[in-house]
Amino acid sequence: MKRTLLFAATLTLMSGAAFAINKIENVRVEPASIKAGASVTITVNGDETQGNNCGLRINYGDGSGLDVKVVDKEQFPRTFTKTYASPGTYTVSVEGKKVTTHFGCMGGARATLVVEAAAPAASPAPAPAATTPPPAPAAPAAKAGAKPIGNCPAGYQASYVAADGSFACKPPVGAVASAPNLVCPAGYAGTRVADGSVQCKPIPKPAPKPKTQCPPDLIYFENPDGAFGCRKPAGK
Repeated sequence: MKRTLLFAATLTLMSGAAFAINKIENVRVEPASIKAGASVTITVNGDETQGNNCGLRINYGDGSGLDVKVVDKEQFPRTFTKTYASPGTYTVSVEGKKVTTHFGCMGGARATLVVEAAAPAASPAPAPAATTPPPAPAAPAAKAGAKPIGNCPAGYQASYVAADGSFACKPPVGAVASAPNLVCPAGYAGTRVADGSVQCKPIPKPAPKPKTQCPPDLIYFENPDGAFGCRKPAGK
């Protein structure tokens, strides 16, 4: 009878030791806050003093997960890497699960992860505005009625003389001015000045041919706008 009881007790102790399973103690997510598109490190810690293989399931909180076997060569702690693409608050959980022939580990653990929206991409710096060079200084205005410089022959220095359009062409130092009619352009009459330069004056235009016959006591007139007629002479 004593031998039977001793055998039963021994069998019970062996059976309990055979089904002792490692226990999940905690899970850490590092860092606990990231930007979308970044990765975290998930570490599962447990009690491996029992030394028996077991299985567990990691739920990442985004609908995906991973089944893991805890065996003699790969005990606790177990480390995993996970990337989160979308912002939000995720609960990472670990629980025992039978994986192939390994019974589920005992216990479980949870951790919270916050994923923030990624910072918007920096806008490219605006291209520098094209600089417009300052306008060239305006040429000095010619006097009323004066001809532009350049009507004098080569070698002559031109200058403006009067508002009626006359100007002077001064020969180079030591040179003698050509005949006035060779210096002044068409439409100008030339006269030689004492300093040797030639002064060119516009040749007056002949009076317009009357378009109507005026009485003896009136004179004909014609305006630039095309109007014409007869009027009394000035001062009469």
